[in-house]
Amino acid sequence: MSSFLTGMDTARRPTGPWLALVVVALLMLLVGGAGGVAANLLLTGSTAPEGTLRGQVAMLFGGFAPVALVLWLWIRFKERRPFATVGFEAPPRRVLGGMLAALLTFTAIVLIAVLSGQMEFAGQPRWSLLPGVLIALAAYAIQGSTEELLCRGFLLQALTRRWGVLAAVLVQAALFAALHTGNVGGLQVLAVLNLVLFGLFTAGWAIAEGGLWGVCGFHLMWNWVQGNVFGASVSGTSVQTALLSLRNGEPSILNGAAFGLEASVLTTVALAVGCALVFAPARRAVRG
Repeated sequence: MSSFLTGMDTARRPTGPWLALVVVALLMLLVGGAGGVAANLLLTGSTAPEGTLRGQVAMLFGGFAPVALVLWLWIRFKERRPFATVGFEAPPRRVLGGMLAALLTFTAIVLIAVLSGQMEFAGQPRWSLLPGVLIALAAYAIQGSTEELLCRGFLLQALTRRWGVLAAVLVQAALFAALHTGNVGGLQVLAVLNLVLFGLFTAGWAIAEGGLWGVCGFHLMWNWVQGNVFGASVSGTSVQTALLSLRNGEPSILNGAAFGLEASVLTTVALAVGCALVFAPARRAVRG
């Protein structure tokens, strides 16, 4: 088995699976929630409107940087192991491959939706918003990397140590989806399914790679490109600081209706293909 999956074995005081589940849930719901509220108050003096750049930065940086810090303290002082063992021992350049893969994948999804008449671009590119778009990229780097650190790093390692790889992959994907159900207004079956598939795909990739750099790059680019580049709705919220403006035609399973492409069957197919591509090398990594 790869050293990435056995990273928890390097801890002098390893975290058990049940405690790890509680830690991840509390960090996301309590620490992340409080951090997001505090950041909103500091940046705006109140709650920033959804979709504004200030609102994005407050939610992404304020809601996730404290989570990453607390988890670092847990790994360093409770578990007493090097932080790099959670999935950052490989060269960081692999983050670029993850970013490129996400950019190409989401661009393909958008092109299919546009060419099929389910979506259309409105107006011209708004290059004056580029500085704000790049600020959002930095904020998504914090958010995406923190979620990968929590679920595909810390949690996957803790669960694998006691429950085995298969159970660990399934449970972390289920928890990842559950922690995001607050973003899913109403019954959005495809949105929930896509969250589970995203968790399975990124877990398979991390295992195959033997680390988190690639999936950190994929996650941050996946979130950033759909809203701040293409201007599509993100979990039902319109992003104001976007280079392009992508609009839906008639609501359908191809465009995800008001929720956005995260609830599209095109995303389902893309993530399912991704799972098929990474699972074989992931199995080899487990056996090796």
